[in-house]
Amino acid sequence: MDYCTNECFSKKEESVILIELSGSLVEERFSVQIEKIGCISTDEKWVLMMIKEMDIRCHFYGEKFSPKVVEKQSGITLKNKIEVGDITKRGGNKGKPSDYGNGELCPPKEFKDKEDFGLYWIALTLSKHIDILRECGADNIDLVIGAWFEEQCNLSFEPEAIKLIGELGIALQVSCYEDY
Repeated sequence: MDYCTNECFSKKEESVILIELSGSLVEERFSVQIEKIGCISTDEKWVLMMIKEMDIRCHFYGEKFSPKVVEKQSGITLKNKIEVGDITKRGGNKGKPSDYGNGELCPPKEFKDKEDFGLYWIALTLSKHIDILRECGADNIDLVIGAWFEEQCNLSFEPEAIKLIGELGIALQVSCYEDY
């Protein structure tokens, strides 16, 4: 089956496709990310990405890190906030005061639904506020991508986002999980 078209588009959608297996057509239903990967003569070539879900977030923590101060000084909103001394609600220290502060930067929904799942938004937000984050005690900054896939996990990242992340000196961690 040929996945070429003259139309230019990129979208995420629930799809039904027919796959030829040993001479028989089989209906396959899955959520796909359709993305242009190159041109062949006048036709655009498209690949079906088997990424089911993508979670991108940046974790900040440190012995003096204060997510409340970061939010006040920067205007950004952090999730899963823990101030130093807060009673922890989960994990090995559940019920005890935390000896570190913690917060997570996650892309808003309108950016999570974009082609890059919000990676560029996170990179840009980090580049604008990295000094405030570090001044507020973020000794550790972990940029993490979790990708849930079906069949195979093919990922590509836009150079603009990768360049910003590299300039900040932050490692990009990627974990892939087979969808169940």
